Amino acid sequence: MNHLREYNVSVDQVDIDGEFLEYTKNRSYFEQFHDNAYRYDRLNTTVGDAYTYLRGTDKRYDLILLDVPGARSDDALPLYSQEFYTLLGRHLTDRGVVVSWVYSRYNYPQHNKAYHNTVAAAGFDRHLSYSVVDDLDGDGEYERGERFYVLSHGPTPEPSLERARGEYVRRTGDRLGPFEWERLATYRGVKPNSVFDPNYDIIVGYT
Repeated sequence: MNHLREYNVSVDQVDIDGEFLEYTKNRSYFEQFHDNAYRYDRLNTTVGDAYTYLRGTDKRYDLILLDVPGARSDDALPLYSQEFYTLLGRHLTDRGVVVSWVYSRYNYPQHNKAYHNTVAAAGFDRHLSYSVVDDLDGDGEYERGERFYVLSHGPTPEPSLERARGEYVRRTGDRLGPFEWERLATYRGVKPNSVFDPNYDIIVGYT
């Protein structure tokens, strides 16, 4: 959020944990992460469930950023479901995209296959992947961190680092890429995860 205001865009933030949102506003430790972004005058915050929010609004977005809990329990199933991603797609503009962090296909292959088929069943057929890079351990060297997918089911906008206003992208942009849209891989014999017919492979570490 603290980066989005550099583009002077309107932002709708939906978070189920209102107590935590309030807590972070007044704790100095968190200032290094949010940079008082909650003071942005074009930010509208809704405390509630994202699934419910999308079902109750007609708004469409150019960009939807997901920062959802990891898929480690049944509680997370709806946020990794075909129904939820279908809702996301319905609320995108013609050139809109969804961005979410993803589990590694090497460390969590069953989850990754189920996730791909779930997203594809919801209508997303292309993705652009990138990894965050930063000096994660303070040794002066850049390391790759979390992996992200940019998902699209319409015309794919081409990334342009020249248009970036954020200091982080200008500093690390040449390490983030290459930025290439690819067809989303799907897998035979792997059913999508649905709130009506769960695929428990979507849960990491489920037994």
